[in-house]
Amino acid sequence: MFMLMSLVLAVMLLLSACSSGSSAQTEPETKAPQEEQAANETEPKNENSTPEMDFDMGGRTIKVVAWWDMEMTDSNPDNIQRIENLEALKKKHNFDIEYISIDFGEYQEKVVASLMAGEPLGDIVRLGKSYAIPALTKQDLLWPVDEYTKNDKVFNQKTTNEYMQDEGRGYGFTEDQSSFISGIFYNRTLMQELGMKPLQEYVDEDQWNWDTFIEVAKKANKDRNNDGKLDTWGLAQRGLLEPVLYSNEASLTKGDKQNLDDPKTKEALKFVSRMATEKVGRASE
Repeated sequence: MFMLMSLVLAVMLLLSACSSGSSAQTEPETKAPQEEQAANETEPKNENSTPEMDFDMGGRTIKVVAWWDMEMTDSNPDNIQRIENLEALKKKHNFDIEYISIDFGEYQEKVVASLMAGEPLGDIVRLGKSYAIPALTKQDLLWPVDEYTKNDKVFNQKTTNEYMQDEGRGYGFTEDQSSFISGIFYNRTLMQELGMKPLQEYVDEDQWNWDTFIEVAKKANKDRNNDGKLDTWGLAQRGLLEPVLYSNEASLTKGDKQNLDDPKTKEALKFVSRMATEKVGRASE
């Protein structure tokens, strides 16, 4: 755990340095002692800044687990810089990174099983709140990270202190400073091929709701090569619990208590159950 947190702190330092002003190489202006003292007195202190650290991780490999491949590619200037920064960190602190991707349909089961067995799949693991908090925190299967993520120039404080919070402690972190946005992405070309009405028309007609969602998804479930098996699915995956809860302004927990008796939560759970019972989404392969 110490080694992992050291890496996290090192990443904080890296990102803070990357976001700091100009990189022009100029000679610093020499100040008189009185001027330097005055400048130091007026400079604001960042209490959450991350101190420089020097440590050797002994060649350890840090495993990062998600339901997609998180390895960065040099597809844009930002990623190129991130890759260069990561390589510099790996060299300085003597460690490596391994990215592990697991099929979404099996993800929750495999991750939770590995935690229960005391053999986590990785050191940094993507988790969905619906099955992580409070279920895993109550069993002491997750460690709080809030004391390591106080640098608000690097980490999204809302994620740690609100979204992934339980009993006053934060159990998750992200460097993404944007707000959480969820929505439905659809294949317009496929819908045209199947002769289906564009989803935007449902929205324009004020008819886009859970019933029409299931209706549209079922229409796109097709056996297009007549082999007796569906090969086109209207819903790519069935793990929609969290988006459904959010869309209904519901949640499984409220503060430190369960929220299953809330009518909005019951309504959302009923809809998720209906999708599973009616086999609307693509089954895991």
